[in-house]
Amino acid sequence: MNLFTVVGSCTGWYKTCTEALQRYQSEVVTADEAIRQKEREMYMKELETELKDLKEANVGSGAEGLLRHIYKAYPPKNPEHKLNDKDLDERAKVKKTLLTAIQHYHPDKQDKEKHGKKWAVLCEEITKLLNGRYETYKCCSSTE
Repeated sequence: MNLFTVVGSCTGWYKTCTEALQRYQSEVVTADEAIRQKEREMYMKELETELKDLKEANVGSGAEGLLRHIYKAYPPKNPEHKLNDKDLDERAKVKKTLLTAIQHYHPDKQDKEKHGKKWAVLCEEITKLLNGRYETYKCCSSTE
């Protein structure tokens, strides 16, 4: 910390400028978030059928069935990301497979420029479902 920071932070103009800058930054973040949310809502409407399908698969089957359904109906864009059916036989492996699937579908790992924002929104919803299933496995796991 230099002398100006110590002396400047005590003066009225410095505090006024700092508060104004913080207000401006907050307004920009709020406006950006509103735009992002509006865009997301548009994609959510377009994805109604897929989201309904995912909810039905989530309710109608266990984690193994959900994973099989997601990888079959909405395969990851990276051809190297595949589901290994052998890993769905044991509970501990299912838990690890859920973590792997979360990595495959995580919205931050998706190339929005290449695959589109609609795919990223779908991946975000898939990741929410997978996280919910993982939390169930994590909480109910007695040996780990």
